[in-house]
This record gives sequence, C-alpha cells and structure tokens, in this order.
Amino acid sequence: MSAKRAILRWIVVVSVAVLLCGWGALSAARVLLIPKDMRTRAGVVILLPDGVHAIEHTRIRTHLLGGEFSRDITYLSGGIRGQTTPLSKDTSGGYPINCYRIETPRGSFLRLDDAVSEHLLDLTTQTTYVVTRVRGTPYIGELAGEHMFRGWSMKNHDPSTLSVRIGDAEAGPMADLTQNAPHVYIGRVLGGTRRLFFIPAAESPEIPIKHLHEP
Repeated sequence: MSAKRAILRWIVVVSVAVLLCGWGALSAARVLLIPKDMRTRAGVVILLPDGVHAIEHTRIRTHLLGGEFSRDITYLSGGIRGQTTPLSKDTSGGYPINCYRIETPRGSFLRLDDAVSEHLLDLTTQTTYVVTRVRGTPYIGELAGEHMFRGWSMKNHDPSTLSVRIGDAEAGPMADLTQNAPHVYIGRVLGGTRRLFFIPAAESPEIPIKHLHEP
C-alpha cells in the first residue's frame, strides 16, 4: 500500500472513531490507528572514535499527521549490547541531532543536541541524562521516561537560592560529571521520512542547532 493510500485510510478510520467514540478515544488509540507500514521502527548506529563505544538510536512514529516519534538509545561496548533507555519524545522537529564526544578522567560521554531536547549519555555507566539550561548553565537529571518535568525557582532574585528540578529530583550541574572538558563534534543524525542517517564530522562540518525555544 502506498503512503498516500495509507494516510487516506488512516483519516477515514480516525473520522469514524471520532464520530462514534469522541475525541478521547482518538487520543488513547492514535498509535494503533497508524497504519502498520507507517509504524516501522527506524534505527542508526553511531560509532565513537575510541573504537570501543557506540550507541544505537531508534525511533517509532506515534502520531501520523503531527510527525511525533518515541525515541530510545541502546548502549554498545565492545560489540556487546547493554542498556536501552528512552530519550525525550520528539514532538516534531527533533532532527538533526548534533553529537559531541566528551572525554574526562572518569570516562567518556556523548552529548546529543537537537531542536526540542538535549541529552548527556554516560558511556561508562550506561546512564542517560536529560539536560536543561538555566540562565546559561546546563543541569542534568537521570531520564526515567520520555516525558519529564523540568523547572527551576529562585527566591528574591538571589542566585544562591536557585533550585533546579528534573522529574522528582534536584538536578545538578552538568560540569560535575563532564568537568568542563571540551565537547568535540563527531557528526549528526538526520531523520528522513522512514530512515535515520549518521553523517560523520569528516563528511560535513558542524551546523549549530537552532533550538525551538530560542528567539
């Protein structure tokens, strides 16, 4: 079935569902209503320059018309698959993803930066952190799901009272882990309609990400 016919079929099914059950049913069932051939999982492997570590990034469409995707990453070390953890949901516009290697005395990190989110991957402990920036400083919290609360507060404009929270926990400065080591650009992930691609830095120079929250 062509993509055009699949979309037309999806629209008809959605219209009937809304008429019979209301909008609430559509929200609950929207993933199931997406034609099977449009829900194919796409993936790409990113090899780090150390020749030991790699990550596999995959996504699956969750909203046909809105272009939303659930995303995850799997850690690989020496060719052995390790932890699989979620990334923040791509609510539309999450590609390209710029990738930066960070080498510190305590281990290797990979920072992923896209228009809708930012993540820090600890390749040694296989822990995925979400990054939020407050007044120019990046803070991190361990990512437990594709949707996590991020916020901060300050009393009477006093920086010493700054509190940053990610999920249910207090967030800490990213520099506590990365120790202000250089972030070296290694390439970017491009998201096509049905496929993901990794373009190494040697084949294309860095293009800074334009974040959706920026003016």
